[in-house]
Amino acid sequence: MNFSLRQFHNKHLREYLEHSDMDVRNIELQQLLEAGSRLYLVLITNVIMGSMLILIIWDSVPEVFVTGWILLLALSIISRLLLMSNYKKAQIGTLTRWKAYFISASFFSGIIWGMSGLLIEIYALDAHQGIEVFILGGMAAGSITTSTPIRWNYPAFMIPTLSMLGIYLVVQNDNSHQLMAVMLILFIIILSVMSINFRRLQFDQQVLLLLSSRSIERLHASEEHMKEITSSMAEGVFVLDAEGAASYLNPTALEMLGYTEKELLGKRLHTFIHEHIDVQRCPIEKAVKDHKRSWVSEDIFKRKDQRKINVRYSVAPIKVDDKDSGVVCVFSDITNERRVQRVLEREHLLHIAGPVIVFDWLAEENWPVVYVSSNITRWGYTPEELMQGEIIFSSLVYEDDLARVTDEVTRYTNSGVDDFEQYYRIKTREGEVIWIYDYTAIQRDKEGVVTHYYGYLLDITELKNAEIVAREHAQQDPLTGIYNRQKFDDAFEMEFTRMKRYSLPLSLIMFDIDHFKQVNDTYGHLVGDGVLREITALVKKDLRSVDTFARWGGEEFMILLPETTIADALRLAEKIRRKISEYDFSGVGHISSSFGVVDAAIYDDTDICLERVDYLLYKAKENGRDRVES
Repeated sequence: MNFSLRQFHNKHLREYLEHSDMDVRNIELQQLLEAGSRLYLVLITNVIMGSMLILIIWDSVPEVFVTGWILLLALSIISRLLLMSNYKKAQIGTLTRWKAYFISASFFSGIIWGMSGLLIEIYALDAHQGIEVFILGGMAAGSITTSTPIRWNYPAFMIPTLSMLGIYLVVQNDNSHQLMAVMLILFIIILSVMSINFRRLQFDQQVLLLLSSRSIERLHASEEHMKEITSSMAEGVFVLDAEGAASYLNPTALEMLGYTEKELLGKRLHTFIHEHIDVQRCPIEKAVKDHKRSWVSEDIFKRKDQRKINVRYSVAPIKVDDKDSGVVCVFSDITNERRVQRVLEREHLLHIAGPVIVFDWLAEENWPVVYVSSNITRWGYTPEELMQGEIIFSSLVYEDDLARVTDEVTRYTNSGVDDFEQYYRIKTREGEVIWIYDYTAIQRDKEGVVTHYYGYLLDITELKNAEIVAREHAQQDPLTGIYNRQKFDDAFEMEFTRMKRYSLPLSLIMFDIDHFKQVNDTYGHLVGDGVLREITALVKKDLRSVDTFARWGGEEFMILLPETTIADALRLAEKIRRKISEYDFSGVGHISSSFGVVDAAIYDDTDICLERVDYLLYKAKENGRDRVES
């Protein structure tokens, strides 16, 4: 079990080191320097133990062997003195060579002590209990001599020390000596393995400590570096933790939002800058909760002074060690960009449409005119007629457009925007109907109450007529005369974006004719086409001008309902279903239809919404047809 754990430990340590930029050899150099600092202990031990051994063998061992052994011990001490004097010269580039010096010195010392064991065993066995004395003395000398972090130092001492004696014991050719030899060999193996593994663990521990230290340093450096980078960014940056509370805001974000860092740190940022969006539909809050998607969007943030700014922002989840830790949001103020864009568009229209007619209306019913420029005469009216109330402005608006224009003015006024654009038709005094582009700015008093509308109107009839012709050909279903799928997709994207921006309700109805294939098979496709046209005419009577009614494909239809709650959409769907089921279709009689209805505001994007309404229509079919599912 321990061996497996060590393998696991070493394996993952090596993998980590392979991906680390740390110079591991620097640790080995420090270990070698540490070993050099202990050499004085080695010298002292060799002198003491050598002196004791000389006393033991002086009278028992021939003089020539004693003299030779003393010379070898002297050489060992001299080599250690040279190492102690020069070990600080070791560098990364010469590390391997210096480690070899240390290991060679230990090996040489092991040979000397092995020879001393042989001398005791051969000549002084009876007088001094031979091998027992040697083992105790040799182990004491060896443990201090090799007490260094250099991994192979201990085996380099022990292997020649005990091997020489082990070989001698084997040569004696008796059971007791051979048993002693086996024990020595096992002793060598066990101690060598333990020493190598212990030194390896020591090395790994130092590496891990250094890695931890450097990782912490890098983490702090990365945080500071991130702050330095974001502090110089022109975009605002804020970080939310897993609970949606602000943990960091760069200076640009604080400046854009008008708050101090103290006012926002640790607070739910949604309640300060994004409260006009329902928390369940807020993309930033969704990113905090699901941590699965990144968002790029345009919206409105509210400043501390309650002023709203147009922003383009991106939100991305943050993961640390594969755990969700919050989100980061980068945003930029595009208010001026939007204004410039509107100015350019207006300048373009001014260029192609000629002089503008300027208006100042009161924010009252029928929009009484306070001022109108003199060129209103190009439409056959005089400024005095409008400013004195002889002609009200709403009477100029073409009847089919008046309800839509009124709804749009009310919606834009209540949404808090500063200006808006409209396209509608005006009747001249001669009865001609012309298309105009209307740019209107909203004036509010100190309490925020709307008092005036200022705007200018441009005649864009020629452009509009050409646009209408082209659009009708490109976006009209040739059979029913209503919009086709392409037009519906465009309208849905536009209304979906507007819904997200102004937090308005938006609903979607999808329906088709039950068993329509049987109608075609029984009565023929011409009759089936007639049924589609009759249904189209029947449904259009219950729709508003702002609704989008489109043929989705075959006998399937879509109805897009801006600013309509799911409850109102369900009532409308039920009304249409009932009318269809009660209607007597030419040549066919009674037919039924099935409906799916969704609240588009609760979905993340248009694709998910379309998948859901399609599923509900399918569910209505499964549950018996001629019904509405939501």
